[in-house]
Amino acid sequence: MSAGTGVILIGHGRYAEGMFSPLNMLAGIPENFAGVEYPVGMSEEALEEAVLSEIGRMQNCPSILLLTDVEGGTPFKISVKIAFENERVTAATGTNLAVLLQLAVMASGEADLARELPGVIDAARNGMKVIDVNKLRS
Repeated sequence: MSAGTGVILIGHGRYAEGMFSPLNMLAGIPENFAGVEYPVGMSEEALEEAVLSEIGRMQNCPSILLLTDVEGGTPFKISVKIAFENERVTAATGTNLAVLLQLAVMASGEADLARELPGVIDAARNGMKVIDVNKLRS
């Protein structure tokens, strides 16, 4: 695995698979991106081991982003715990396709994705809109 920011997407059920499918269609999945699923019946310990295993595979990455689906869930709690224990790991939550897509595009360059993440989140937040079809009709 080449150097660069590692990104591990972690979520409930088959969240990572569901997010990587459209990402692959739109931009491809960068080499340093991985997913960890948290299916029904999996223990918290097994999830933590799976995340740590992916981090181990990214040993050449100077920094790692752990991106989770929702704040407060088990993937979130484990990601925060791991980030607390490892200074090269950053945890974030509320990941959507817009965030993942922008990170994937940026991953092809030399960007430190952990440093760029706040701007990426702002861009994704600003991209969420309600479409007033009445304005379109006029």
